[in-house]
Amino acid sequence: MDGGNLAVIMTGAVALVILSQVALILKCYHPARPGTALVRTGVGGPRVSFAGTIALPGLHQVERLDLAVRKIEVDCRGDRALPCREGPHAGLQAAFLLGLAEDPAAVLQVTGALGCRRASDPAALTDLFTPKFLAALQAAARQRTVAELLADPAAFQSEVARAVAGDLLGFTLRDVAVHSIEATLPGRV
Repeated sequence: MDGGNLAVIMTGAVALVILSQVALILKCYHPARPGTALVRTGVGGPRVSFAGTIALPGLHQVERLDLAVRKIEVDCRGDRALPCREGPHAGLQAAFLLGLAEDPAAVLQVTGALGCRRASDPAALTDLFTPKFLAALQAAARQRTVAELLADPAAFQSEVARAVAGDLLGFTLRDVAVHSIEATLPGRV
């Protein structure tokens, strides 16, 4: 074998190695879509990426977490009307907006508590947070009369927001909106 043929073989071998490495990287690279976080677990511990990550098969697992703002509505009308300090109950509707910051610590807190699948499932979040939101609405309503709720709904909303903002498993409360406040007699639908 002469030197020219050896050079061609070596060049071909190097090119094959380089192409196989590029193919491996492309196969193992997981890009993040806008509005999502990638959580890579496995060897090296959990890592969060908002752009993309490389996960080696058998060593890492990658899950996507939706970072969109979630709206959880609580309907307190009819037989679910809130008891007030005195007199009639308050029938109202409330909407809570939960967000998740593009912060690795917050993402790891949420995924550690709920997992990516459950944290991205609107129905699971509604089931999880509705009792907490309902308790905050009830506690704030017990401190006021229906007339006070109608006169200053912003103060009621602020009190509810303060009550629920503490432990949301890594989520942040972006807003609380209370609307359709009306007086309801106890036991009436």
